Amino acid sequence: MPSPIAQLLSRTEYAGDGVTTSWGFSFSGGYLDRDHVKAYTKTSTGIRTPLTIMPGDFTGDYTLNLGIVPVDTNLVIYRDTPKDLPLVNFVDGGRITETSLDLVAKQAVFIAAEVVDVLNTTDVGDAAVSSAAAAASAAEAADTLNDFE
Repeated sequence: MPSPIAQLLSRTEYAGDGVTTSWGFSFSGGYLDRDHVKAYTKTSTGIRTPLTIMPGDFTGDYTLNLGIVPVDTNLVIYRDTPKDLPLVNFVDGGRITETSLDLVAKQAVFIAAEVVDVLNTTDVGDAAVSSAAAAASAAEAADTLNDFE
């Protein structure tokens, strides 16, 4: 198995060699469900093609058989934890268990790691400047609120 050309918190990237079919991957903290493991190929010009991962493509917990990736293409295997809703729905009078609390905490940590990886691998240009400005504005607003307390 080839060595990754990039290993981040929630993604592993390989240079296609035109031969390898089995691809290992590693995510900080693992993943919550195999449905959260995604992949795409990326050409040297940046064109991305999503790959469909079927249950039978997993040959181990952290190994996928995705077929041959051409020499001029990279393969990115990444974790995409659901970001729209919590994975646990707590209800009044329901039991709060360690397992449920751990799941919600892991979901939040995984989402944060995925966002960090996207920001570290994307040419964000003006978005980075806007993000920094927004963070500065938020800090200034917090200081202002503290003055009223």
